[in-house]
Amino acid sequence: MRSRLLFLCLFPLVGCTYSIDNGEPPRRLDAPSSTEPSPSTPGESSTPTSPAQNGGAKRAFVTSSTFTGDLASALETDLTSAAAADALCQAAADAALLGGTFQALIESPTEHAIARLASDGPWVTVKGQRVFNNKANLSTKPLVALDVDENGASVYGEAWTGIGDRPAANDQYASYAYCSDWSGSGSATVGNIGSMDQTWRSMTDSDGWGRRTCSTKAHLYCFEK
Repeated sequence: MRSRLLFLCLFPLVGCTYSIDNGEPPRRLDAPSSTEPSPSTPGESSTPTSPAQNGGAKRAFVTSSTFTGDLASALETDLTSAAAADALCQAAADAALLGGTFQALIESPTEHAIARLASDGPWVTVKGQRVFNNKANLSTKPLVALDVDENGASVYGEAWTGIGDRPAANDQYASYAYCSDWSGSGSATVGNIGSMDQTWRSMTDSDGWGRRTCSTKAHLYCFEK
């Protein structure tokens, strides 16, 4: 027996329903689908959170882009030293529509990486996971791996920090530390992205791989003010 399709439209407030003459109850044509979205695949990007969604906590991320130790060359401004790294962090945040003001966790001849951060935290990843409770926590190990970029995607590799590079006052090669104040000559310390110990911010020379020549490309760690 062929089923009959019956339509009923009540305007303007109710909309349309339909039923098939087979004993089933009527259904709305404009009823939303009950199909749930499929969960995101691990490693895929997800929508970054805002400070309001994080209970007021600040955000931290790893840049999706990499840069040589000549950080100023990646900018179309005259900014140099740690200020160039700050500008690169801010550009990444702006491109991802994060809002807020961001600084790089990076050392220079005149500033210590952690001390120069304007906020005392706490910080969460852009996915909302608390990664550091405060500045003191930055000297130890993260609560979860800091391996998420400004878009919420997973990042692997190394990040320029310069932490531990401060030379002795009489070091004849002092001017080459921090990639010559992030202008491109010499070498600098990098952090191991995703590490759950202190090497997240500074790998040691005792391992034979703590420093990188400044032609190397690495990410940056960015922290919200």
